Amino acid sequence: MKWNTIDFGKYRYDGCLIAHIAFKDPEYFNWCLSAGVFKGSSLSQAHIANHNLRNLRLPANLRDTHCVQMLYDWVGKLTDVRVVEVALLPATPAHNEVRSDTLNMVFKTDGVGRKLIRKALKDHWLGGKALTKARLETLLAEPVAPTSLH
Repeated sequence: MKWNTIDFGKYRYDGCLIAHIAFKDPEYFNWCLSAGVFKGSSLSQAHIANHNLRNLRLPANLRDTHCVQMLYDWVGKLTDVRVVEVALLPATPAHNEVRSDTLNMVFKTDGVGRKLIRKALKDHWLGGKALTKARLETLLAEPVAPTSLH
């Protein structure tokens, strides 16, 4: 998919694509969606990017055997994001964890939680490599399957 360039607002002159804005500035991106700023094919792309960032599938080699595990502390703050083998987990999730087949990259959390989510992305989706524009566009262009919780 060839992503459209943002030609309005604070990213007008940066040459940023819809996929990049959705990833690096989710608050602004969500405001643009809710305010009806995107039109035509840009609106379609914005919906795809939004959906895929909220439901980023595990890499193909991990999909059938692993899940994303998000752990919280006693006040509900995100403390860890892991990709773990389902067979090694207890059948019943603990009270402080959520398991899913997908990673939500725009999950509402504090700065530490956002760093944990981005570290999980880098470690498991990118193989420790940096997130380039091309890699982000490829990740967001892949169709997303329905999610399931373990």
